[in-house]
Amino acid sequence: MKLSLRNTLLIYTLSPILFVFLIFSLENIWDTHNNVSDSLNNHMGDLAYSYANLFDEIIDPIADLAETNASLITIEHDITEKKIYEHMTRQLINSHIAYGIWIAFAPHQYDQNKKLFAPYVLKGKDDTIIQKDFASYDYTSGDFEFWEKPVKDKKGSWTEPYLAKVGGIIMSSYVVPIYRNNVLLGVAGIDIPLHKISRHIQVPGLKDYSVVVLSGTGKIILFGEEQDYIGKSVFEYIDHKYQDTIKLHPDDEHEDLLLVKNRSVSALMSMLESDKTGKIEIKTLHEEENYWYYYSQIEAPGWIFAIRINEAYAHEQTYERIQHAVLFLSIMLFSIATIIFIASGKIASSFEWLIERCLRIERMNFQSFDNKEFNITEINKLSNTLSHMSQALSSHFNNNEESQIVQAIRCQTLPEQLITPGNYQAEVLSWLNKNSFSETYDSVSENAMDSYAKVSYLLLDSSEVMLDASIKNTYIKAIFSTCIKQKCELNATASYINSDLNSKLNLPGPVQMWMASIDPKTNIFTCLNLGAHTVLHFSSQKHDIMHLEQHSCTSVSSSDKENQEQSFRLQPGDILIVSSDGITGALNKERKVFGTQIIERILRENHQESAKVIGNLLSKEVSKFMGKNILEDDRSIMIFKYDPESH
Repeated sequence: MKLSLRNTLLIYTLSPILFVFLIFSLENIWDTHNNVSDSLNNHMGDLAYSYANLFDEIIDPIADLAETNASLITIEHDITEKKIYEHMTRQLINSHIAYGIWIAFAPHQYDQNKKLFAPYVLKGKDDTIIQKDFASYDYTSGDFEFWEKPVKDKKGSWTEPYLAKVGGIIMSSYVVPIYRNNVLLGVAGIDIPLHKISRHIQVPGLKDYSVVVLSGTGKIILFGEEQDYIGKSVFEYIDHKYQDTIKLHPDDEHEDLLLVKNRSVSALMSMLESDKTGKIEIKTLHEEENYWYYYSQIEAPGWIFAIRINEAYAHEQTYERIQHAVLFLSIMLFSIATIIFIASGKIASSFEWLIERCLRIERMNFQSFDNKEFNITEINKLSNTLSHMSQALSSHFNNNEESQIVQAIRCQTLPEQLITPGNYQAEVLSWLNKNSFSETYDSVSENAMDSYAKVSYLLLDSSEVMLDASIKNTYIKAIFSTCIKQKCELNATASYINSDLNSKLNLPGPVQMWMASIDPKTNIFTCLNLGAHTVLHFSSQKHDIMHLEQHSCTSVSSSDKENQEQSFRLQPGDILIVSSDGITGALNKERKVFGTQIIERILRENHQESAKVIGNLLSKEVSKFMGKNILEDDRSIMIFKYDPESH
């Protein structure tokens, strides 16, 4: 039974159902992901804030011990050494967190006959109490933060983690100055051992997460199980992991690893500089996993409390829900796709033959084609119409009319003016053979952040003649323009062009092609020379001429070998000349080849002249060399000169 195209589409096409189902399913998955993520972020942010406050409540009583000792010394004028030690010993015994309690007197403030006196009570092995005087070194010399910071700020504060001279452990101290009648008597302090703080400060409800506490400058106070880095900078930890990781990776991956490291450092810097609750993302180098840090400031010491969770763990429930949705969606999609495949196959089998007919007409091939009968009425009518159209076009076209079409195509595709940046001069010379129609050139200006961000050029030469070559070059120029606007590299552009040449839908045959780009911001010139084009670079600094490398022609080929781009930075006065093989391979009446020597001589003698003057000189030399000899091929020369003063 023959069906109309409309009825066929109505019966067999389920695309609207598929589209609506996809949109609905993806929207559900997206909402699920966002809702779970928002809920997690809010929960973890509140958790970090709550435990930062809890940390404050644990730290504050420790600081109060030092404040009490400062008040004691201020009030009691004649307190004895024995009473000081007894008082601090009682404080230390009653504290589960403190490692040591001390008072460092200013010179001659405790005893006029004794310069320094610093009673210190600390815990030894098995929590035994040790009493000693650490005045064996001059702690007022300016080299010790526990003295300098409270004396300078005139208020109590926490020190950065440091290696204690007494005990030899990493600790942080709360220190407060002692004044009587505006006279500095000394400094009172209490020490917390950072390597043991995790045993004494238990954060309930965080068994599934890793707790991180950093000082205001990034020194590690708590860091999960990484006890070896307590007291060291977190940035030193990151650098150590980076150095270990790059040893396990090849050199070409080091740049990516360095980028990951720099991003981690930047994220940590933003966290340390923030005084609010927030979230950062860090990718570990050694594990190559993403971690989320929810942080909040511990107000009293000015430290940062953070909860670290693995991104994969955080999204575990989300992933499970998404997996179920994806499985259900996949089954439904497979069922719908099967139905659509059967339906589209019925229509496609009718259209394939029709498309081939259209492509033949597009290539100007009007030869007769055997008709086929299809069970779609409209297809049969359109097939008959194409047959009549081919006969009509074939009767109206001849070689003269083909030439006019080719001329029109080429005239429309050649640029009216070569586009150049403000600091460059450009000149193009072309001698066109009406019987070849093979050679063409183009320029594409790409505007990005500011005008003339990059200017790209193309020079083509095809071996075909007449209409085929003109149409093919027009295709290539269209691909070139599209690739440049999409910011494709030259090698990628060449690959796209070669793929188009290999396609059965386009015209076959070899093409010689030169492509280049000039970046006016960096003055970097990059080119890819595929074929017999000659590219000369005159260096104004070295006063020499370099021939740029040539590669094999772009053609119908299955080779995936990538051609080598050539890049270098142009200096003021540098000149580039691109010549097609129609120039360098031209023969005069004595059958001599024009070559490159004349071009090089003009460059050396006239490199200080403008591109236009050099172009005129080259034009005269070409005309003089050729004389009245017949123009056998298209010939083009492109001249570029970097001249900042011209702008």
